Amino acid sequence: GYMLMRIVIIEDHQIVKDGLKLILEREPKFSVVGEADNGKDAMTLIAKERPDLCLLDINLKNDSGLTLIG
Repeated sequence: GYMLMRIVIIEDHQIVKDGLKLILEREPKFSVVGEADNGKDAMTLIAKERPDLCLLDINLKNDSGLTLIG
């Protein structure tokens, strides 16, 4: 078998978020376990879900995604 890769999407444009989720969930080994559209919610989500991978928009509406990486 294979390990399921748990993914969080952090993106402030809903159409982009929906498109990424649709593409990722076509692959059986990927599971989108959460979505956020700002830095505060992203940090809470990441702490709760402990994902394997985080797809992060570095240019969020009110935040810089780069501040989440540090």
